[in-house]
Amino acid sequence: MIRYRKAGKMIEEKAGRSGQDNMTPARAAAIRVERLSGKQLSNEEARQKAAQEKAEEAVTWTVKRLWESYKENNPIKGITIDQNRFVLHIEPLVGEKEPGELVPLDVDRLRVKLQKGHKPATVRNTLELLRRILNYGIKKHLIPPCPSRWKW
Repeated sequence: MIRYRKAGKMIEEKAGRSGQDNMTPARAAAIRVERLSGKQLSNEEARQKAAQEKAEEAVTWTVKRLWESYKENNPIKGITIDQNRFVLHIEPLVGEKEPGELVPLDVDRLRVKLQKGHKPATVRNTLELLRRILNYGIKKHLIPPCPSRWKW
C-alpha cells in the first residue's frame, strides 16, 4: 500500500503484492514518488482515463467519417478525383449511413443512378472507391468486418 496527498486529498491505494508482483518497500516508494510528481496516474485516475477513452472509441463511424480518416492517412496521387467522386456520388446516397447499415440495395441504387448519366469506368471507379473506404475501416479496426455483405 502507498499513501500520499494529492490536491489536499489523502489517497491510499495498492501498489502491488510482494509474492506475485515482486513488490518491495523501495519499489512502492518509487511508485509513490512517480504519482506525487505526476509522472504516473493514480489507480482511480487511470480507470477514469480508460473509461473516457473507451467512450471516445464508441463514436459511430459513418461512411463520411471513414472517408475523412481515409484521406488523412492515405496520401494517394488521385485524391482530388476520389474526393470529387465521393462528394458527387457516394456522399448523397450513403454518406451518413454506418457501414453496418449498408445493404446490397444501397449499392445497387448507387450503381443504377451512376449508369444513367455516366460512363462504365466512372461507375466502376466509384464503386471501387466505396469498397476501398470500407476496407480501410476494417483494416484499421474502426468498424467490424462483414465482407459477405460488400461483394458487389
